Amino acid sequence: MGLAKNIKKCLIDKDMKVSDLAGLLDTDVKALSVKLSRDSLSYKSIESIADALNCDIRLVDKKTNAIY
Repeated sequence: MGLAKNIKKCLIDKDMKVSDLAGLLDTDVKALSVKLSRDSLSYKSIESIADALNCDIRLVDKKTNAIY
């Protein structure tokens, strides 16, 4: 699953819309929608989104399932 799909799933779970997230990030709704539709997010954007959604970013080893 792409990262943008995970972000959209998180928004649904939190009963939020992309416009709500854009407001938290103080960014344009259209620009955020385009980034999510293209799944073209920088790491800095991902950090900002995770922070706005009160979520952590995790790196998971596919072989051992260890979380870093």
